[in-house]
Amino acid sequence: MQWFERDRLEDHGSQGVMAGRLGARVLELDGRPWETFPKVTSAAAGCQYFEPTGHSLCEPFLSYWRTNGGLERFGYPITEPTDETIENWSGTVQYFERRRMEHHPENQPPYHILLGLLGNRVWHGE
Repeated sequence: MQWFERDRLEDHGSQGVMAGRLGARVLELDGRPWETFPKVTSAAAGCQYFEPTGHSLCEPFLSYWRTNGGLERFGYPITEPTDETIENWSGTVQYFERRRMEHHPENQPPYHILLGLLGNRVWHGE
C-alpha cells in the first residue's frame, strides 16, 4: 500500500489497485461507525438512493461523485450530508466508503467540493 494526504492505495493483485476504505475508517476511529448513522429509504427528486447502505446522494456532492469516478473511486455514501467542524473549518460534509467530501461554498467551482485529508488523519490515527 501507499499513503497520500487524501488516500491510501492498496495493491489487490489480480483485482488491481484500489483505494482504501478511509471514509469508513475515519468514522470508526472517531467512535462513530457508519452503520450507526440514520438511514433513509428513498432519495429526494434529483438525488440518487443507494439501497446497499441506505443513504442518498444529492447536490452539490452528486455531480462531483458522478464526474470524478463514482462508485469505483468513492464507494457508496455511508452517511447523509451533515454539518461538521474539522480543525478550524465548519461546513457540510458527506462520508463515502473511501472518502469524505466537503462543501466549500467560499471557493469558486470546481474547488467548492474538496476531498478530506483522510490519508493524513488515518495514518496518524492508527
